[in-house]
Amino acid sequence: MYRYVYYRVRNDADAEDLTSDVFMRALRAISRYEPRQAFLAWLYRIARNAVIDRSRRTRIQISFEDALAHPGVDQVVEPDSALLALSDKEAVREALSRLTPLQQEVIVLRFVEGYSTQEIAAFVGKREGTVRGIQFRALEALRTLIPSREALA
Repeated sequence: MYRYVYYRVRNDADAEDLTSDVFMRALRAISRYEPRQAFLAWLYRIARNAVIDRSRRTRIQISFEDALAHPGVDQVVEPDSALLALSDKEAVREALSRLTPLQQEVIVLRFVEGYSTQEIAAFVGKREGTVRGIQFRALEALRTLIPSREALA
């Protein structure tokens, strides 16, 4: 949960506060949890709403500016061979920052957190096909924004 929140707010202290807030909100709202809904999806929706609430309060643009510099980033699973060829983290940071917040969220949930498109759909409240479309457009944007090693040679 912390890693997801960190990728959305880009700040250790804020991520720790928000993660704590997410669990407090979940504890207060546990009576409203519907068992037919996946618990993790419910928890991620609380986290997503907490991040949105925080960004509205602080008016901070949610981006990935320093996300790749975070200590947990070495666990990133690259989405395809084009991203495997990357050597310039700055290019990745810049490209990620140009995605929409929803595209960023889908990419983080899919390739950093490792969730399926079905799980992501439940987290963000969209249909699975919509999530696949968002992911496809985000990856296409990343392919055009990030030069491959061959192009740099």
